[in-house]
Amino acid sequence: LVGWIAPALKQELLAGDPVEVIDDWKGSTGLVRPDFFDWPARIEADMAEHDPDVVVLGFGGNDTQNLTTDDGILLLGTPEWKAEYQRRIGEVLDLIEAPGRTVYWIGLPLTTSDPIETLRPVMTGAIEAELDTRPWAHLIDTREALAPDGTLTSELTGDDGQMVTTMAPDQIHPSLDGGVLIVREFLPELLHERKLDA
Repeated sequence: LVGWIAPALKQELLAGDPVEVIDDWKGSTGLVRPDFFDWPARIEADMAEHDPDVVVLGFGGNDTQNLTTDDGILLLGTPEWKAEYQRRIGEVLDLIEAPGRTVYWIGLPLTTSDPIETLRPVMTGAIEAELDTRPWAHLIDTREALAPDGTLTSELTGDDGQMVTTMAPDQIHPSLDGGVLIVREFLPELLHERKLDA
């Protein structure tokens, strides 16, 4: 669900800003199926290769599945599932943590997906619990950007007063314009933190 964030960041950064945006995402992946795609391993490799100052990431759109562990299968949405999902979020954050590095975790947008919306409180609670112990990590509430009145919509008024499409036709994935609105939720804080807003 965050595939458009890097292009949106590139679009919104001011020309001349000493910033390199490294785009690394893979569709149909998340934290519940490391057998399909191992995000902790990829993140560890990315941190070693790029040593970024800021990491922007998000998971959850494909995580509405049972969890397989060494001790067996954890049924979706159960307390045991939430505990393991939260542990995996903590693992990701531990792999990212480094002196001076910050994280912006992109929260789930409102969608028409019943599985995502049903599990949203569980996933968001797990994310918040881990971020609360890490002052260098920030949760970005995408609902402020894409559903300002609390209602799912696929169009919002753009900079020129014309309507822009903020969601893909599936009403699950944000579009590039939706990505821009999400980025605008945290870019001022990011630029201030990195002293690029002078």
